[in-house]
Amino acid sequence: MNIPAICIFAALSAPSCAGGLCLVLSLAVFAAAAALYAAASIVLCCALIGILLYTVSGLPAFGGADTLKDSEVSAFYIERGLEDTGAVNIVAPIILSYRGF
Repeated sequence: MNIPAICIFAALSAPSCAGGLCLVLSLAVFAAAAALYAAASIVLCCALIGILLYTVSGLPAFGGADTLKDSEVSAFYIERGLEDTGAVNIVAPIILSYRGF
């Protein structure tokens, strides 16, 4: 063995140097894992935001009178709410009877 190889072997076999080398290598691995974790979390957040924006774009306009689902339900509540429940006002049957169950 030549002198540099003996020095490297001695440095790696010494407990204090080997521990330091292991620490340096483990820190490098953790830094690489942290960078990968950060990149994966950014990609995941962007994908989730894209899915949510796509979903919201398919919703009807807020307060639009031409929305069929909203006009049928509200018309049913207004027309049949008082006679179905015998309530005094229109708010009570909606909250307590129709949406309470």
